[in-house]
Amino acid sequence: MFQKHSRTILTLYNTPEEATEAMNALGEYLHRLAAQHRSASGDDLLSASVQRQEAAEMSDEDIVAMARLLLIAGHETTANQIGLAVLALFEHLALLREDPTLAASAVEELLRYQSIARTSMSRVAIADVPLPGGQTIRSGDGIVLAIKSANHDPDFLPEPDDLDIRRTARGHVAFGYGVHQCVGQAPARLELQIALTELLRAFPDLRPSRPLEETRLRDSTAVLGLWELPVTW
Repeated sequence: MFQKHSRTILTLYNTPEEATEAMNALGEYLHRLAAQHRSASGDDLLSASVQRQEAAEMSDEDIVAMARLLLIAGHETTANQIGLAVLALFEHLALLREDPTLAASAVEELLRYQSIARTSMSRVAIADVPLPGGQTIRSGDGIVLAIKSANHDPDFLPEPDDLDIRRTARGHVAFGYGVHQCVGQAPARLELQIALTELLRAFPDLRPSRPLEETRLRDSTAVLGLWELPVTW
């Protein structure tokens, strides 16, 4: 149910009515879940939220909106990144298998290289911003920021279109920048590192079961992913 509704919300070609219906259905489910956690609290984030709701001056709608955001932003992104990471790493799995300590640098490089957030960000400048080359963004200008372009900027690092899990790619903007950085970046990094190292530990001879060029990207949603990735071992 959750995957159905979250995919509807994120699909670029659905109508506003379809997205709204999915948002409402997921909201109703979370309302019921919050009520259950209010009467039978547990050791989880939703229970902690409803127990502190009054002190935090949060309405029921605030609780639901936060839970919905955490579910969609915290699941769709990382789950799809894992599939894309395995696809990209097939040519580098031997290196990561031989040296699991490369997991942290591999994750940073994959976050930079893939940029699963397909939609650009729109902002309005609140002050003049001088740019290299003599250009200036004027206060009040509307701008569109392309994460993938920034992460593949040769001024950021050399040979940006190559995947190199041994280099240090910290400084990428896959999680945003400044005060608007993703609040879930720490668990996302940890999940990706654990997923990749444990996958290789469990299936040391993991390999694709068909040519990689036949892999179909799920490119109709705001978060890039794969429809499927057949493997064997």
